[in-house]
Amino acid sequence: MLVVNKYADNDSSIIQYERKHLNTYLAQQIKSITSMQDVQSFTVEFKMTSDFIVPSKIPISRFIKNRVKVKTYSEYNYLTVPSVLLQIQYTEELHNDTIMWKEIMVLPKKLEKKLLPLLEKAREYDLSQKK
Repeated sequence: MLVVNKYADNDSSIIQYERKHLNTYLAQQIKSITSMQDVQSFTVEFKMTSDFIVPSKIPISRFIKNRVKVKTYSEYNYLTVPSVLLQIQYTEELHNDTIMWKEIMVLPKKLEKKLLPLLEKAREYDLSQKK
């Protein structure tokens, strides 16, 4: 299971969790959210997609191209991966490290193992270009 945490300052982080059932993971997340004082509400949306931009300088394996939707452009590649979205609405002022939403992707293990390094490379490339 891959989870992309999106923060209030538009930063993100990708975490790979041990194999869990989606409903178990969501139940744990909802339980922890409802115990927080500054959460107004949350939304879970199924059958969503997560989109990732990978610079064309970073090669994408044929294995990944055969399993996720990839659009190729001159400067970048656009990956679309099925996901579940957990969005959190807060009542108080947000800090930069506040998680706004989580994109949860339950994929075959082999695809997760191939996709995670690719997304990390794309993120590192993006951060190096911003400096």
